[in-house]
Amino acid sequence: MPEEERLASFYARMVEHGMPCVQEPKEVFGARLAQYLDPDGLAISVGEERRRS
Repeated sequence: MPEEERLASFYARMVEHGMPCVQEPKEVFGARLAQYLDPDGLAISVGEERRRS
């Protein structure tokens, strides 16, 4: 699976299971990041580094 699709796939699964997403996957400082809220309302960041050429 291409790198860009892994975070998008993870995002889709989390939303499908009702995990609140506060930031959809986006490019931030050279990495793709997404943020979710855990059951206690704390933010969790999930990301991928951009592949270097």
